[in-house]
Amino acid sequence: RGYVANITETCDEENDLQLISRVNVAPNTTDDQQLLAEDIENLKERMEFDELYTDAGYTGETAAKATEGHQVKQYVSAIKGRKKEKDALQLEDFTVTRNDDGTVTAIVCPNGHSGELRESSKKDGRYTAGFSADSCQVCPFIDQCPAKRLKKRPSFVFRFTTTDLRVAATRKQVAQTGKEITNKRASVESTVRSVIHPFGGHLCKLPVRGQPRITTMMVLSGMMVNIRRITGYLFPEDGSKPIPAGYALC
Repeated sequence: RGYVANITETCDEENDLQLISRVNVAPNTTDDQQLLAEDIENLKERMEFDELYTDAGYTGETAAKATEGHQVKQYVSAIKGRKKEKDALQLEDFTVTRNDDGTVTAIVCPNGHSGELRESSKKDGRYTAGFSADSCQVCPFIDQCPAKRLKKRPSFVFRFTTTDLRVAATRKQVAQTGKEITNKRASVESTVRSVIHPFGGHLCKLPVRGQPRITTMMVLSGMMVNIRRITGYLFPEDGSKPIPAGYALC
């Protein structure tokens, strides 16, 4: 019921002034990934950027296609789904090599053994990597490894998909930069509050109905936030910058 407003703002550490760059209003049933795809396309027409910071809700196949298609690197503060088991190895622990079109060309296990890509279905993005039973049986990670021994052949097999590869890349990124990204993304929460505060805060009950009218009010509210930020930047309260003649501050 109702509508959702998705807000994007700049977050470059070199900027002295951060501004809201996009307000997107859609029915409340719209997937966050779809909002991200629409926002990237709109923003790319108006400004240059190559990095995007989001939470876990903006991840998935639709989001991946949008970011890859517009050459934008997405950083997320968390991941969706079940957490990784503490002692278990997963795809992100393997070294995977891919060519320019994304096809997997090589895979190496955490113990340094190369797997043979015996089957590859490019159409549905499924891969099967086979590892020698001689090396796997003496591997110290055998009880933690997702590769399983075949009954009729002396080989250990690990099956995965392009979706698994995307999730693995996200898990690896979160493990390496999770806290840093969380801190950088968190500032947009206060921006959201600034935009919806005039309408009752988290209740956000607007005095109009219909997507066009709600969009207008949300965009205008975002513009007012930007105007206040620009005013505060040009004329700080500490008086470090004199107010030029002819300016009237509200």
